[in-house]
Amino acid sequence: MDIKIVTAHYLPTTNAASIRLNSFVENWKNKANVNISILTSKNNKSNKNSEVKETFISLADNDSRFIVRLFFEILFSIEVFLRLLFSDDEVYFVSSPPFLLTLSILLVSKIKSKKYILDIRDLYPEVLFNLDIIKKTSLLGRVLLFLEKKVYDNAFLISTVTNGLLEHIKNKSENQNVYLIRNGYSKRLFYPKKIKSDNRFRIIFHGTMGKFQNIELIVELAKMFKDKNINDIEFIVIGNGDKSNYLKEKIKKYHLKNIKYLGRKGIKEIPDFINSCDLGISPRIDGIISKTAFPVKVYEYLGCGKPVLVTPVSEVGDFIEENEMGFQTENDINKVFELILKLKNNSKLYEKLTQNIKGTADDFERKKIAEDYLKIIKNQFQKL
Repeated sequence: MDIKIVTAHYLPTTNAASIRLNSFVENWKNKANVNISILTSKNNKSNKNSEVKETFISLADNDSRFIVRLFFEILFSIEVFLRLLFSDDEVYFVSSPPFLLTLSILLVSKIKSKKYILDIRDLYPEVLFNLDIIKKTSLLGRVLLFLEKKVYDNAFLISTVTNGLLEHIKNKSENQNVYLIRNGYSKRLFYPKKIKSDNRFRIIFHGTMGKFQNIELIVELAKMFKDKNINDIEFIVIGNGDKSNYLKEKIKKYHLKNIKYLGRKGIKEIPDFINSCDLGISPRIDGIISKTAFPVKVYEYLGCGKPVLVTPVSEVGDFIEENEMGFQTENDINKVFELILKLKNNSKLYEKLTQNIKGTADDFERKKIAEDYLKIIKNQFQKL
């Protein structure tokens, strides 16, 4: 089986898409009768692996305006279409977003009578509706919804990362081959490790600081701790994106010495930062996109044995609370403030959560997830 993985991002770019796909590649490429190649966008630090090919087009970064990002996504999707039109692959494996990329795959698969597997990580065009970039009832909105259904209906197999996304796809399409393939974490990188530190209670956020991340809540919490003269709680923030400038401005404006913003770090550096902290936080804004999300950072916090605090009430929060590995709450600063103090001051509760994590985290190791996914793909092809 020749699988062409088509993605906007791949290593050495480190984001949710590239890390997820790399776990598939690492665990599939040496399997019998499976050949993997990758087509991705141009990167400043080119991947030297022979199976990775880059387009001439590079994508705009997360700090760019939407119209700029859209322009380069269009160019990238057109180039992908032209490249695949003259390639010889048995099956395409496409990672979405970007949504436009899936349309290119749909078109080329129809022309060449090829099958494609669709891996959905975010709901598009629902994200655009949620951000009021496009109105769902507009002509463009209705066209995008029609195309979304077509992409789902024509896929050979669909995978997605949360139950909420799974139900959304099943409600949109009659495609029966839809599977929950969670993200997980790499046990090789993310595992508990003792890091020397002082007696401060440290809370870490890492990842893309996009529109759906409630960075404002972190700022408000830091300011509240400062105003109440609680000086032994500190936030460690790692990443970049739309809200990174906002964070830097507020740190300066309010003199928030209890936030350390470290910018973007490589994936191999992240585990030590998590292990140097006491609590992982995943604050997101309200809305359907957040309620159906299961951020990769949560798996990585758990991999390092750290309790997790999630906002708002959501699928990931339900999972955390059901397994007693942390807490979830609505985006109410007072409730979040109280939960942080509760975890900081109640050592028995904190120890109970960490013990529960030890018994559950192994279920989400990426190697196991990738191997189970390959079995599903092979089983579906055997039915042809």
